Amino acid sequence: MLILNKSILTRSTRNLKKVARAFSILPIGGVTLCTNDIFLLNQYLEIEDNSGKQIFGKIEELHENKIVISDFAQKSIYQLRGLLNEVQVHFKRSDASYQFQTDVLSIEYKKAKLVLRLPLPEEIVRNQQREYFRIQTRQKCVLKLKDDPTNENLMHTYDLSGGGISFMSKKEFEPGEYGGVLYLNSSIHGKSDLAFQCKLVHSEKQTNSNLFRSGFEFIGVTNLFRDKLIRFLMKEQLNQ
Repeated sequence: MLILNKSILTRSTRNLKKVARAFSILPIGGVTLCTNDIFLLNQYLEIEDNSGKQIFGKIEELHENKIVISDFAQKSIYQLRGLLNEVQVHFKRSDASYQFQTDVLSIEYKKAKLVLRLPLPEEIVRNQQREYFRIQTRQKCVLKLKDDPTNENLMHTYDLSGGGISFMSKKEFEPGEYGGVLYLNSSIHGKSDLAFQCKLVHSEKQTNSNLFRSGFEFIGVTNLFRDKLIRFLMKEQLNQ
């Protein structure tokens, strides 16, 4: 007959609870996810309290019941002081955007660290509609009409998002699908070349200007492409 020590059973139960929490099932919008699939180290978060204070930082540590956030944008460090005890957190992944409400557990001002309560699976809301934040950034790009690859356009972006790209140019782009290469260049984060396919959404002449603003939507791009681009945009936004 096997006899188990009570303390061993107690420790085993605690460990099982930890594992169960770490891999908690997250049923959101008809899609079942795990919380460990949602939160990643070095993932950027946008944090806002009810007074309107906004802070951008990234996840430094993940624990059973808390998230440690650091590496704040310079302007965000000053916002730590006076942050309310309850905050709304937003972040984006390639599949969707997410948000949740949680509590501030502690703030380490000297180390510039913010500790938040890790939300329960049912507290995380997944927005099925893909809405990507957009920032103005000047990045080199080569664009070719798919039906006429000899028609190459070398330009610089007007703005970028995880869902598309736009340019200001003297020419009006014709409808159709295009292929291109985006040459991301940051003095802080280095260079990265991303090939993509897109389609023209609009090309409109600007008021009191000879320029056209043309917007393109990415099509058929991989999650890896979108993740790399969103990560680049988040870093650029933090350093603007």
